[in-house]
Amino acid sequence: NVLSVTTRADWPKLRDRLSVSARAWAEAQGFAGEAGRVLIVPDAKGNIAQVIAGEDTSDAFALGRLCRQLPGGSYSLQGAANPRLAALAWCLEAYGFGAYGKAIPEVSKLVCPKGFDREEVLRAARAAYLVRDLVNTPASDLGPEELEKAARAVAKAGRAKISVTKGAKL
Repeated sequence: NVLSVTTRADWPKLRDRLSVSARAWAEAQGFAGEAGRVLIVPDAKGNIAQVIAGEDTSDAFALGRLCRQLPGGSYSLQGAANPRLAALAWCLEAYGFGAYGKAIPEVSKLVCPKGFDREEVLRAARAAYLVRDLVNTPASDLGPEELEKAARAVAKAGRAKISVTKGAKL
């Protein structure tokens, strides 16, 4: 599915590129590219043909929340002012703490535009996930030794030196 991002100012250009039925659907729904509004355009069989989201420039992470709001599936991002930030917001919103056997709800997937540095966004998201996992782990399961182990794993992965102060030196 295509996820097209627009603004109120850019909406007329996008609207003119839509099929006649999609334009009629948008008009019937009163959609005009308003910030934060989402329009799901159905195809002839009632399936999702396209999703159009009004970009909220006052909330850089608003597009990310769509990963939980849209029906399951993959969405190809088009037209976001900052696709890197939109993708990072999507990843951060998709986070779930899965320790202790708790199921993490499925979220929609985002397909980034061509020429996009997907790995850069994933590195940032993984770093945030690690911090969130550490914060969400109860102190009874994440004492100083476990935190040191996590810090050493990060240092090793980044080929960095690590120094730990313990005992009397602390």
